Amino acid sequence: MVALTVRPELCTGCMACVYACSLVHEDVFSPALARVRIEKDEPTAHCVPVQCLTCEGRPCVATCPVAAISMHPELHRPAIDADTCVGCGACVEVCPVAAIRLHDSKGVAFVCDMCGGQPQCARVCIPGALSVSEGIQTDPAVSGRDERDSALQEIRRRKQ
Repeated sequence: MVALTVRPELCTGCMACVYACSLVHEDVFSPALARVRIEKDEPTAHCVPVQCLTCEGRPCVATCPVAAISMHPELHRPAIDADTCVGCGACVEVCPVAAIRLHDSKGVAFVCDMCGGQPQCARVCIPGALSVSEGIQTDPAVSGRDERDSALQEIRRRKQ
C-alpha cells in the first residue's frame, strides 16, 4: 500500500509540485487548479506543502449532503465523484487545511487523488518534502500529517 508523505522541513517553496499537479490534472500551469498548494511564511521563508492527507474523522465525507465523497478503497483517502457533486462547498468549509477546493469553471469540488497511486508532485519534488511511502495514508506517522499541521499552525500564528 502506498501513501503520500509530507516533510515540511524539507520544502523550499519551489512550486514544482503545484505546477506538476495542475499540468497532470488540468493540462495547464495554474496554482488555482492544483490539488497541492504551498503555504509560506514570508518573514521566515518556512514553506509547507498542503494537500489532503486524510484527517481524522473525515469531516468532508460526513458533511457532503449528496454523498459525492467516499473513501477510496485502495488509497485510503477521500475521493470525489464529480458527477454527483453539486458544488455546494460544504466539504470546503469543513476541511481543516483547505485541501478541498471548488473548481472555478466546473463548479465541483476537487481534492488530491494521488494521481491514482503515483503522485506526480512527489516525483518532481527534488528536496524530498513530498514522497511516496509504504503504509496506510490514514496513519499520521506515515503521512506526516501531524508535522504538516504543526507547521501550518506555526505559520498561521505568525500571521496573526
